Amino acid sequence: MSERGFTLNERGFTLIELLVATAVGAIVLLGIGGFYVATVRFAEQSHSQTFLQRQGTMIIDEVARQVQWANGLTQNPSAPNNCPADPSLRVVQPGVVGSYCFYSSDDALYEQRPDGNILNLVSGSPVPLTVHDVTFILDPGQKRVILSFELRDDQSNSMMFTVDLTARN
Repeated sequence: MSERGFTLNERGFTLIELLVATAVGAIVLLGIGGFYVATVRFAEQSHSQTFLQRQGTMIIDEVARQVQWANGLTQNPSAPNNCPADPSLRVVQPGVVGSYCFYSSDDALYEQRPDGNILNLVSGSPVPLTVHDVTFILDPGQKRVILSFELRDDQSNSMMFTVDLTARN
């Protein structure tokens, strides 16, 4: 025993033991931090894909709603049919004065309605979206159109959509 009544083995931690414990703790904390960062990135990616899919589905639903009642479809019509840009699709419905026009311009997809209102079909998403590579492939004999487009967000995520729509009339 020493003067204070402690043995040599009861003095506490050595500097080496303290450094080893600190290094192990730091490695564990770095692993937990890396897992947290990866989880947050995965959640952001998942949300971005959800927004892209939701907006793409809404666009397809709107175009399908107008095409299903069409008695006339025209691809890339010019004046006097008033589709302001190419590519475009003009949809004429029975009993409706005027026509619907879907067209791509300035990285957006627009719907011009018979009353003159123009809707941006990519607006309303919680993240900024742009539309690229829009194509309308028309089979006028069967009143059928294939719509294809790519949606991109501000995080460099993208999703391609293709749908085959047929008029009921």
